[in-house]
Amino acid sequence: MDAVVDKILADYASKRSIDRNQSIDVDNARDKIISYIRTLSASRTLNERQLASFGLAYLRELHEGPDPKYSGM
Repeated sequence: MDAVVDKILADYASKRSIDRNQSIDVDNARDKIISYIRTLSASRTLNERQLASFGLAYLRELHEGPDPKYSGM
């Protein structure tokens, strides 16, 4: 699971230019992602690539808020 979480955090950091005012709390984000991945894993069988994809979307929502395209806003 650590490899999946590390991949999520690395992918997020590489795709977003996070300035100092928007920096994420990596430890807090890691804990939330681990909890989320465990929930996903318990509910269905997913491979590491799927878990990373869902985890990255979750991290984006945590940091940037819901995507208005999907939230109806």
